[in-house]
Amino acid sequence: PTNISKPPSVKIHINGPSKKLVTPAQSMGKPQNAKLFNIIMGFISSYIIYFIYSPRQFLFIIFSFLCRTTKRHLTFYDGTNSCLPGVCHVSMAEPFCAKTREVLLDVAKKLGIKCHSKGTVITVEGPRFSSRAESLMFRSCGADVINMTTVPEVILAKEAGICYASIAMATDYDCWKEHEETVSVDRVLKTLKENANKATSLLLTAIPQIGSMEWSETHQNLKKYSLTLPRVITFEP
Repeated sequence: PTNISKPPSVKIHINGPSKKLVTPAQSMGKPQNAKLFNIIMGFISSYIIYFIYSPRQFLFIIFSFLCRTTKRHLTFYDGTNSCLPGVCHVSMAEPFCAKTREVLLDVAKKLGIKCHSKGTVITVEGPRFSSRAESLMFRSCGADVINMTTVPEVILAKEAGICYASIAMATDYDCWKEHEETVSVDRVLKTLKENANKATSLLLTAIPQIGSMEWSETHQNLKKYSLTLPRVITFEP
């Protein structure tokens, strides 16, 4: 519990290893006559493919993404019986919530956590790790880190009108860097443990701040970035 002048009207979902839902309103009493908005903050493990970065030293507040997935559902409007009707064309020019990212960056700075603000993640299908040729290709595409989970999360959140921010914890250099140990499950888990204190501090400080802010306009603006059309369009002759 934290001292906030008014109960927040925002539900914050933490998407990480624990899959735990963190709701400030639950710890301080439910908002009275307030519309409840949703914000998702996702923690991801990632593999560095840009030379100047070093594992264990930095977090990345992801700014954009490249998609290299092949088997995932990327929309709620997929034409099945249980899906939403129509087709949704959603803008991905700025896929992550700028306001949530600003809070995370500000908190990281105050806590003295080294954090990159312009990270681009490339999401691969997995579960296998990349070949060296793939890793080198991903570097040439301009990505900073690789992971397996950001897509479709960020796309579906944007379709649903939910603020989404992603914090990448770098664990290793994938396999592109010569004379460096290649990625392995044991190494990933070891580095994640070392980064856990940074991630926990960042969240525990950011959540009350996010909960005390006004989000109505932000969520309203999210609706401007998508266009839903009927699946079948007829034209009059």
